[in-house]
Amino acid sequence: MRKIVLSICLVIIGIHALQAQENNNARQNRVVEAIYIHQNPGVHLDGKLDEQVWKKGVWQSDFTQHAPHDGEPASCKTQFKVLYDDEYLYIGARAYDPNPSEIKAFLSRRDEYTHSDWMYVSIDSYNDNRTAFEFGINAAGVLHDIRRYDDGNVDWDWDAVWDGSAHIDHEGWTAEWRIPFSELRFTSSPEMEWGFHVYREAPNCDNEVSLWNHWPKSNNGMVSNFGTLKGLKNVQTANPVYVIPYGVGRADISENLKTDHHPEKYDLLARIGGDIRYSSPIGLTLNATINPDFGQVEADPADYNLTNFETYFSEKRTFFMEGANILQFPLGFGDGDMAYNTLFYTRRIGRTPTASAQTDDNKTVDEIQSPDETNILGAAKVTGKTASGISIGVMDALTAEETATVYYDDGTKDHPVVEPLTNYGLVRLQKDYHDGETTVGGILTSVNRKLDGTGITSLHSSAYTGGLDINHRFAENEYSFIGHLAFSHVMGDTTAIQRTQKHPSRYFQRTDADHLSYDPTRESLSGYSAKAIFLKNRGHFRGGSGLVVTSPGFEVNDLGYYRSVDDIMSFLWLQYQDWEPGSVYKQIYINHNMWINYDYSGTRKVFGGNVNYSGVFLNNWSHGLGINLSAYGVSPYFNRGGPALRTPSNWNVWTSVESDERKKVIWGMFGYYFKNKDNVTGFEIGQELTYRPLNNFHLSAEMSFNVLDDTWSWIGKAEADGLETQYIWADMYQETLNLTFRADWTLTPKLSLQYYAQPFITAGDYSNYKRVDHPMAKEFKERFENVNDRIAYDEEDEEFSLDLDDDGSAEYTFQGQTDFNYKQFRSNLVLRWEYSSGSTFYLVWSQGFTDYRSLGNFEFNRDIQDLFGAPGDNVVMVKMSHMFKI
Repeated sequence: MRKIVLSICLVIIGIHALQAQENNNARQNRVVEAIYIHQNPGVHLDGKLDEQVWKKGVWQSDFTQHAPHDGEPASCKTQFKVLYDDEYLYIGARAYDPNPSEIKAFLSRRDEYTHSDWMYVSIDSYNDNRTAFEFGINAAGVLHDIRRYDDGNVDWDWDAVWDGSAHIDHEGWTAEWRIPFSELRFTSSPEMEWGFHVYREAPNCDNEVSLWNHWPKSNNGMVSNFGTLKGLKNVQTANPVYVIPYGVGRADISENLKTDHHPEKYDLLARIGGDIRYSSPIGLTLNATINPDFGQVEADPADYNLTNFETYFSEKRTFFMEGANILQFPLGFGDGDMAYNTLFYTRRIGRTPTASAQTDDNKTVDEIQSPDETNILGAAKVTGKTASGISIGVMDALTAEETATVYYDDGTKDHPVVEPLTNYGLVRLQKDYHDGETTVGGILTSVNRKLDGTGITSLHSSAYTGGLDINHRFAENEYSFIGHLAFSHVMGDTTAIQRTQKHPSRYFQRTDADHLSYDPTRESLSGYSAKAIFLKNRGHFRGGSGLVVTSPGFEVNDLGYYRSVDDIMSFLWLQYQDWEPGSVYKQIYINHNMWINYDYSGTRKVFGGNVNYSGVFLNNWSHGLGINLSAYGVSPYFNRGGPALRTPSNWNVWTSVESDERKKVIWGMFGYYFKNKDNVTGFEIGQELTYRPLNNFHLSAEMSFNVLDDTWSWIGKAEADGLETQYIWADMYQETLNLTFRADWTLTPKLSLQYYAQPFITAGDYSNYKRVDHPMAKEFKERFENVNDRIAYDEEDEEFSLDLDDDGSAEYTFQGQTDFNYKQFRSNLVLRWEYSSGSTFYLVWSQGFTDYRSLGNFEFNRDIQDLFGAPGDNVVMVKMSHMFKI
């Protein structure tokens, strides 16, 4: 009898399991049929779904939760239909809500994500399981478009010409999409099939994310998990040409502009130019610009860099942001400094001139005026993907020769070249195999400068880079391999190659580096970089391990970005994630990382690791915590070309917390503490507060305060003929305050007013000067010798003197870092009106103040008065662009 009961129970369990599997399969690999309609009467785009055409076809529904309860039916019902005519794809959707009056419908400018109720339509028109064009509408009618690539990556800066609308009613809200076929990339055929997906974000329903075509969170990627859109027959695209001329009027007003040779406190500028965009039938898009306006609406964040490495700044110019995913060739991995390493860094194009103005040694210079940026004469790029799965990216840009003006006291003047005429080129190709599971690609970049007759010897005459990369997923996307092999080759005058060899990323002149060789007669330099990474992408337990190597001669900074070469780095990453709500958390991620770096001589530079976690509580607050540990290492860079220096073991801990993002008031806090064996300590604490009193208006303020108590901070090199070079360091106490304010008022989805302001103050006080004595000594007191009583600073001559043998006569005089108090304020007020699709009017007012003093202490009231008492820089700009469809 017991066996019979057991058998019945097993049968019942089996039946339920089969039913569950059938239900799960029904929610995956779903198919929706597009219904053809005539353009008249068609769809009136008001978001209400009350036209007769919406009665055609069958509503798609039965959405499934992706969060918070993965795999369960959605608690808030969603349904949609797909229609099309000869020009447009239409999607109509209804999002039901039990409390329509509480729907989160925040009004913001286009492409600005808010914690609203959203519905997204994602279309893989290539049908390659890797690329998708995504169109989102929130309950207030705000439009948001993004491009997905490599299955799981996102290009937030992609923009398309399309339209949509939303409407809130007594059942929830509805939305209509009108997407031109010309904005999608496909090959026409009698029976067309595309990857297709619809999903909804519903903050009002416990932050629920629900999917039409469900896949479990244990899966990796996104586009490869889409359902299918059928019913499109012989769709043709018109492939229009868009011409977007623009005009700019600008006035710079500041007392800083007044000089003996420029008596006015203003500069006036007028500029006209234009952009051209054409999408070809084979899936490629041409973007070209003539005399472009590459002004940034929002300035780069303030920075006072005391290191010998360049600061990385994000791209904000529209021309370079569009299609950036196709052109990029990343050389690193992860989310640290290595993530910025790339063969293509667009901020190189149109940069501030870097060469010094050459002057006549027989004359006395009165004043030098140099341009702040390099004018881009024109640029063009072709990006896209063909029906055969080949991604193509080609770009070419030409920048002008820039000259400075040198005024001499005898009344004469010269115009030396400070930036030569330069051409930048790039070709990027990738090919998909096995339905997008494997991608193989390559890249070539070039920089060619016209240096003849300029007198410039510090820049490379030409620079070339190239590489091959592969991304292979296997075992049903559970595992993947990422790899690349890249090379670089730069050429130029011996002076230019000497500078490259002595660059902070390599320091070939170091006497203690037997594996490096400095050759002052060289006229070229070559190097390579390689990467091999294995990853586990699915399940609760994930991880990866890899190796990244960069040879000492690798140099890509003419058109790329790379901080530190001569490096062999290996890492291990392990992660556990749980997305099912428990008794405390909705979801939680726990990570463990380890890494070790060597140079090419086998010397260990860094060995460290961390454990960190982040989680979301049941009340939708989030929290993070981590601790990092590093053993001692060796830095070849700290002595700025001198001997390698032992670095001590260290540890740091960080934490963060953020309140529920659905509320009108959102509060966040973060903190950080650092300490090493040489008694260097530092901490940072910060808070962020966002207040949204109205659905179309919000204010935010962010503050961070950082303190560094350093026992060895770089001062400079003391050099004298016939004597050994001394490397001078000191204690430093530095305090930094960084504030950021934002205000956004959106009158309509196409008309907005935004204000941004950032005060920045940092001050550093140096004391207890010391020199490097035994650079590889384990103990701090043996590594450095105190020379505080043998060093002095002459404020008039602005130089240090060092009496090393303490005989009353200084053997060395040198320039170096002194006490500083640096302050900066930057602000922008921007009125933006998109008066028609693709056409925009801007009115911008930018204001800035900068003040520097040789003070080492931080006093908020005094520093604020000094900052705003300094002469201000004001820029007023009006810009208008209009899109014509040809």
